[in-house]
Amino acid sequence: MPVVEAEISSLVRLSGVRRDALLETLPHLGLDIESSDSRGVRVEYSPNRPDYATEYGIAQGLRGLVGAEAGSPRLPLQRRGAYSLRADRAPRERPVITAIAARGGVLGERGVRQLVSMQEDLHAGIGRRRRAASIGLHNIDAMRFPLEYAGVSPEETMAPLGSKRVAALSEVLEATEQGAEYGHLLEGAERVPALADAQGKIVSFPPIINSSRTAITPATRGILAEVTGTSRRHVEDALSVVAATLAAAGFGLHEVGVSGGGNATPRLEPRRMQVRAELVCETLGVSLSPKEIADCIRKSRIDATASGKKIACSVPRHRFDIIGEMDLVEEALLGLGLGAMGPELPEQGMAGSASPESSGVSRVSACMVGLGHTEVVNTSLVGEQVLHGLADGEAASMPAVASPKSRAHTTLRPSLVPGLLDVLSRNVHEPYPQRLFEVGTAFARAEPVAERTVLAAASAHSAASFTEAKSAAAAVLRLLGHEIATRAAPHAAYAEGHSADIVAGGRAVGTIGDVGAGALARLRIREPVAAFEIDLGPLWARPGPQPRKKRVYRKRARAGPRGAPATKG
Repeated sequence: MPVVEAEISSLVRLSGVRRDALLETLPHLGLDIESSDSRGVRVEYSPNRPDYATEYGIAQGLRGLVGAEAGSPRLPLQRRGAYSLRADRAPRERPVITAIAARGGVLGERGVRQLVSMQEDLHAGIGRRRRAASIGLHNIDAMRFPLEYAGVSPEETMAPLGSKRVAALSEVLEATEQGAEYGHLLEGAERVPALADAQGKIVSFPPIINSSRTAITPATRGILAEVTGTSRRHVEDALSVVAATLAAAGFGLHEVGVSGGGNATPRLEPRRMQVRAELVCETLGVSLSPKEIADCIRKSRIDATASGKKIACSVPRHRFDIIGEMDLVEEALLGLGLGAMGPELPEQGMAGSASPESSGVSRVSACMVGLGHTEVVNTSLVGEQVLHGLADGEAASMPAVASPKSRAHTTLRPSLVPGLLDVLSRNVHEPYPQRLFEVGTAFARAEPVAERTVLAAASAHSAASFTEAKSAAAAVLRLLGHEIATRAAPHAAYAEGHSADIVAGGRAVGTIGDVGAGALARLRIREPVAAFEIDLGPLWARPGPQPRKKRVYRKRARAGPRGAPATKG
């Protein structure tokens, strides 16, 4: 989760909330306090609310919550200003651009730092690591309008941010940290994106870096925010957050006329939505009139008016996290106040308890720990390299992930033993003996996919043997009220002639054996390994032996002489 470091005195000044009430009020905005001291507070905010990435946005939310302001914050946007941007020759690889100008405010050192931090959070979130959208912030007084956005030769030059030396754009890609990290986004392009001013000087090389000539400072009073990308929705979402933040910081906004290449001037207009009063009351378990609900939503900084049995809302452009009615119900809850939702006892007085399966898993795990094994937890998705040679036949029929993002997570695991062996292969330099176990889910192809709760264990050391594995398996079965029997049978994971089925209650419930030498060599495990796997599902029906009740011995009264009272020894 992204984090913003806010100064308590600054939040008090901007929001009007008393210092002693500030830390209690912040969580009611949906913010999590990570840490705090007498001077500052570290706050986690949802990636869906990037407007909370600065003190300005948090203070704006606080003012609504405490009733100092209500409804949507106003965007002081002056239309048809002196700023224009042409994009007739926009690059094909990154064709979308939009921009806005801001004047009349001063950010100061903390404001600049938080604005840049918000910029990077937007890049990582809705910008999809700058692929869908990237933001450039410039000192507007250091450039001449009109601007032009176009694809240019990589041999065009600029002085990148943080450097006074002029270099070719191709060199900027190779020599800067940003070029190394994001240069792949322009890989193979014959012409690269660039934003130049009326003098032909490049002020931005998106999505890589800006020019040092237009860098913003704590004293900057005029800012140009430009956003380029491949998706118009993501580009305008990012611009709306920047515009709302600059307005909250005291800047006046000026329209930048954008044209050419299918681009247009951003409107930043609110969206009209409705929510039913009945839905709000039923969901929250409260009885509120439509007007009261509208007042709650207005405290969440959204314009709202009661209209019959519905509430008509005007959602600010930067609140793209609000998609449907249920989102407005949540805003009504925040405006009502989480403290107003008192706890209620359920009508049914039923106490919860662990299911037999959960209790059984806990007992099995405790047994394995008592036998000297260490528990591991592997993922249910495994790669082909983990199953190779150990469960090839089962893996071939297992459901696989379509278009997997990682080769290590492609197939539902049919067995837990290959995962344990993979863990052993990653710990060959650790001391032996190594004894591992896992209780988890194994899968089988069916309609729908069949799931089994399975115990698997593996023991690796110089004396590891079938007998040791059988002894551990027998202890588990005895705990569950069964006696163990084995029946010789071949299994892919085990050496020929050194494997068997585990039989309990007259049916096969697992496998056991010594892992084959070929598998050990491939996994680079230098010690013998014995393993077993038991399907626990069929074993829950019969409860294991219960612990004996502790006997209490009382001292008997010792008889005294005849006629005398008894005495205690």
